[in-house]
Amino acid sequence: MRGLLAVALAKRIGQPLTVELAREVVAECLPDLSVGAVAVERRGDLVFQAEQLGPDPAAGELAAQRLRFLEETLPPGVPANVQWDELRQIERSGQLLILTVRRDGQLLGSVWLNLYQDLNTGEPVACDDMLFMEQGARGGMVVVHLWRYAERVLAQLGRVQMSCHSREANNAGRLARFVGGQITHTGFSKRIGCGQERAQRAGKD
Repeated sequence: MRGLLAVALAKRIGQPLTVELAREVVAECLPDLSVGAVAVERRGDLVFQAEQLGPDPAAGELAAQRLRFLEETLPPGVPANVQWDELRQIERSGQLLILTVRRDGQLLGSVWLNLYQDLNTGEPVACDDMLFMEQGARGGMVVVHLWRYAERVLAQLGRVQMSCHSREANNAGRLARFVGGQITHTGFSKRIGCGQERAQRAGKD
């Protein structure tokens, strides 16, 4: 690693160090293990495929869609501060897979999947990072088709299990149940020091 870094920097002696140049150096030093080509599928006018963030992860449609997702899901008063470079490095390490659905080139939705090895079983598994559909694509079967496509891609990649999260506020768990998912645990979250006190029990002081 040090040798590769030294060579990459030596090639750029005299150049001002910018964010773009730093990205080039990092990309040159670290092997790109991003998930390779996966099958593109078409269903009527819908196209399902894998896409990547690219060298400038904060730019483009995928980044804009992630920000719209965060607008809907972050707690009130919590600003989005996406660690784009970190996301790109996770993608380059082969631990992030982004699958999309488009119609006539327009991005309708995407599912971002974390790929890892279960430390208890050693099995290759996946867990959703986010699933988002644009307003005009909600309420129909497009999201189900995207989910089914994700299952086929994960099977192609040798993953044996997919876990997902759903929000109680928008009843997103209906989708997981519809495609055969089963509840395995219930998650809770709490903003520390932000006034979320313990709920009083009925009949208790």
